[in-house]
Amino acid sequence: MTESFAHPFSTIEEISAMDVTKLRNGAVKLSSKDVRLLRLKPLCFRHPQRLLEQYNEVKIFCEVEVTSRRQCPAYTALSYAWGSQREARPICIGHSIVQISSNLEEALQELRDEYFDVMLWVDQICINQADEEEKASQVKEMKATYAKATRVVAWVGTAADDSDLIIAHLNYIGQRASSDNDNLSKKAFQKIIKTTFDGALPSLADPQSLERLSIAFRKFCQRLYWRRLWVLQEFAVARTIDIACGKAIISEAHLRRARACVARVSYYLEWVDRENRDDNFVKLGYKIVQAYTSPTSSFLDGIITQRERYQGAKDGKMGLFYVLVSSLVLECDHNHPECTDPRDRIFAVLGLAGDVSSYPNFPDYSSSCEEVYTESTKRILDQGFVDIISYCQPSRDKSLPTWVPDWRNMTFAPIAYHAWNDALTTPACGTVSELPTVTVDSSGILTLSGTVVDTIKEFGSLWEPDWVGDLDPTDCHRYFQEIKRFTAQSTRISVEEEEAATARIIIADWEFASEPARCEDSFTLDSYRRLEASFGAANTSQDDIRMYDKDTWYRRAMHFLRPCRPFISTSGFVGLAPCHVQNGDVICIFLGGSVPYIIREQSDGIYELIGDAHVQGIMYGEYMEETPEITEFCLK
Repeated sequence: MTESFAHPFSTIEEISAMDVTKLRNGAVKLSSKDVRLLRLKPLCFRHPQRLLEQYNEVKIFCEVEVTSRRQCPAYTALSYAWGSQREARPICIGHSIVQISSNLEEALQELRDEYFDVMLWVDQICINQADEEEKASQVKEMKATYAKATRVVAWVGTAADDSDLIIAHLNYIGQRASSDNDNLSKKAFQKIIKTTFDGALPSLADPQSLERLSIAFRKFCQRLYWRRLWVLQEFAVARTIDIACGKAIISEAHLRRARACVARVSYYLEWVDRENRDDNFVKLGYKIVQAYTSPTSSFLDGIITQRERYQGAKDGKMGLFYVLVSSLVLECDHNHPECTDPRDRIFAVLGLAGDVSSYPNFPDYSSSCEEVYTESTKRILDQGFVDIISYCQPSRDKSLPTWVPDWRNMTFAPIAYHAWNDALTTPACGTVSELPTVTVDSSGILTLSGTVVDTIKEFGSLWEPDWVGDLDPTDCHRYFQEIKRFTAQSTRISVEEEEAATARIIIADWEFASEPARCEDSFTLDSYRRLEASFGAANTSQDDIRMYDKDTWYRRAMHFLRPCRPFISTSGFVGLAPCHVQNGDVICIFLGGSVPYIIREQSDGIYELIGDAHVQGIMYGEYMEETPEITEFCLK
C-alpha cells in the first residue's frame, strides 16, 4: 500500500534549483522504515496540462510515492553524479514544476520506457536534503536501498568523446575475456591476443584509429561519475549493475573482465626482455595497452576493486579501518574521490563496513567534521587498529589532534607499506597476543604504550617524485647518493650489507614486507645497480631510464613512495621519515603498530605525532626481540 502525494499543491509553483523540500513537505515525514520512489512516466505519457506555458521546457513527467521498505515494489536505483548545481532543469512531479540537476534530467530521459512506468530511487528527489534528521535516517538505509534494488544503473553521462565506440570495444573484450587472473605464460599471452582481442586488432593496426581509441578511453575514465565518493557504496553493494553512457550500456561484469584482461597483458609486457620486444604478439600487446589504459583510470579501477573486495569479504566483515584506507588513500594519479560535505568522507563509505554497529550515532550531520573524524578514529583505535595513525600527514587542519587523520586532504599510503597488508608476517611491534591499551581523555590526549628506539641525527633532501610524470634523473641520483652515504656511516650496517640495505631502503621494502630476507634476492640488487648507473650517467635521458623493462617494478616502487626524507639516527639506524622531520625527533614503536613512528616532544611529556617511518633493522619485530622497556606516550 503506497501513499501518493503527486498533487501536493493547489497551484503550480516553481521551486529553486536543487530544492524539492516544499514538494516533500506535502507528505508524511519519512521514517527509516519507509522509502520514497519515483514513478517515471513513459515517452507516450501526455500530461493533462502539458499545453500550459509552464510546461514548455518540461520533458520529464513523474510522481513520487511513499512505501514501506518491507513491501517495496521492484525498482531501479540510480547511481550518478549530481553535477553542477548552476545548471538546473525543470521536471514535472504530479502537477508541480521542480528544478533538478541537468545530469539527473538527462539520465531520466534515457531511463524512460516507451510505454510503461519505471520505478526509480533517486537520492536528489527521494531524500529531503534540507531535513538533516531525515537525511541522516535515509543515509543509514542507503546500503539497503541499493542492495535491494532489482537493478542499479550507473549513469556516467551523455554520449560524447567517442563513448559509444570505447564502450563497444570494452563490451567486446569483456564478453570474450577469461575470468582467469593467473600470471601469463608466453603461450597464454599469445592466445589472449588471438581470441580476446581478435576483432579489435584491425582498429589497433591503424595509427589514427589507435589514437582515437586511446583518447576515448582516457575521456571515459575522466568522467565526473568515477570521482564521486558516494559511488563506492552504490557500486559495491548492488546485486547487478549496468554502466550507462547515453544509450550505450556495459555490464559491470563485462567492464571488470575487460579491465582485468588488459591489466594481464600490461603485466606480461613489463617482464618482456629487450630481445623479445620485436615479436609481433608483443607489438600487438603494446598497442592494446596504449588503447585501453590511461594514467587516469585509477578512479574507475578503484571502484571495480572495491566492489570485488566487498563482494568477496567473508560475511561482509571488512571493518571501517580497511574501508577508509582502501577508499580514500591516493592512487597513482592522485585519486582523491569527491564529495561536497567533508563529513561524507566517513558517512559515504560507512555502509561498506562490516563493523557498522560500532558507530551507532553515524551518520550524524549535527556533528562537526572534526568531531566525526575524531570519533571515528577513537573507535578504530579501540578496536586495536593502531596503524590508523599512519594516515596522519602534515597537510592537516590544526584544529584536529595530530593522531587523527584529516580525510579532507589528499592522503598518501604509509611510507613503509599499507599497514593492513595481509602478507605481513611480523610487524614492527613483534608478535602481539592481545589488543594494545589505548585511551583518549576529555582533552583529546591519546595515551598508548610503546618503546623509544632512537632519535633523528641527520636527514636528507625531500624525495617527492611526480606520480603522473617521469622520474627525474637528477633527483633520483641525489636520493640514491644520500641513502648510500647514510648506510656507509652507519655502525649498524656492515660493509658487506651496505649495498643490499641501500637497495631496500630506497624502495622501503616495497610490497616485500613479508620477506625480510629479500635483500638476498640478486634480482633486486641487479635492478638497483642498473638504475644507479643510469641515474648517475651524464646526460641521462628518460629513454635510458626505461632501457630495462624488467626493472619496471623497482622504478614503480621509487615512483609511488609518499613524500619523505632519508635519515640516520644517533645510533646508526637508517631509513625514510616524513617530509617535515627534524633533528632530535624520536623514533618509537607502539604496541600493536605494524610500522615505526616519529614523534616530537612538546612539553611536560606530551608529544605530537609526526608520522610513520621505514627504519631498516626494526621493521619485522627485530627490536622487540630484545625486550626493550615499555613506557606510555601521550599524543596531543
